Amino acid sequence: MRKCYESWKQYNPEWEVIFLEENNSKDHITFSVPEEKLCQFPKTKQSDLVRLELLSKYGGVWADATSLCRVPLDKWLGDYTQAGFFAFIYKIRGYGWIFNWFFAVEKSNPIIVKINQKLTSFYRDHEFYHSGTTIELSLNKEKK
Repeated sequence: MRKCYESWKQYNPEWEVIFLEENNSKDHITFSVPEEKLCQFPKTKQSDLVRLELLSKYGGVWADATSLCRVPLDKWLGDYTQAGFFAFIYKIRGYGWIFNWFFAVEKSNPIIVKINQKLTSFYRDHEFYHSGTTIELSLNKEKK
């Protein structure tokens, strides 16, 4: 992971690159999910909450610690972020799945804020026993 982190710094010297670890993530955010419940989740699920909370609050770019940077962000990212949101997608059988290993969003982006709200309330309000790797969340407009 250190090599990946160094690649982001090397290719993006104008960007602030922060390597988040368990001991420093709480310096930047607070969770709506109680700590005693949060610690029961697998690290991957905790990471989902960290990523979404940070992006909702601050905006910016999230790249998983295992992703290697090979091209500066400034060389390609600007064209894709005009709507205030960018993520890689995977299409299968007519459905698009958003990968969560890389996001680029504006602060308070409504897509990320909505996903964060839905996931946080799900984790906070439900017992969590999940054996797979996918959770589907409805992002439809709530009916009044």
